[in-house]
Amino acid sequence: MTTIRARRLSSNLRGAVLASLLAVAGLSPAQAADGASAQNTEMPEEAQKTDETQAEQVAESAPLIFEQPLNERMRTFLRLDFLYSQALYHNEMQSQWGSRAAMGSLIDILAIAARSDVRADVMKELERHLAQLNVFQSKPGVDSARLRTVMSNLLRLRADLVACG
Repeated sequence: MTTIRARRLSSNLRGAVLASLLAVAGLSPAQAADGASAQNTEMPEEAQKTDETQAEQVAESAPLIFEQPLNERMRTFLRLDFLYSQALYHNEMQSQWGSRAAMGSLIDILAIAARSDVRADVMKELERHLAQLNVFQSKPGVDSARLRTVMSNLLRLRADLVACG
């Protein structure tokens, strides 16, 4: 009984963290899955040549700027997002190594999500999104059914996160 409860709590926490990450990115789970599969499509040769010439022109005229998130909270969210994408990718592979890699990613996600500071950050993000969505309730032209669905999902995720710890 205790192992089943622990698995359920881990699953609830993982779902809350991942849904919050998708909400921060402004994506639905379906969009995230579509985006992961669309990233690996091959470009036509004409587009590659055009992109290469444009890249050369830009490289000559502008300096390169590498941006990294400066705060630990955003780096942690990006790391969770990367691990989630990696788990989805490896989960689709029909091999022992793919399964092993997917499990490794899930274990890393759980290790990060088990930290209390990460749970607090996710809770703050959920509260921020709920506050922003509350503003839209009184505005005309908003699909109230869709808004209620999104808000109920966020409230459910918040309740799951509170129940986990």
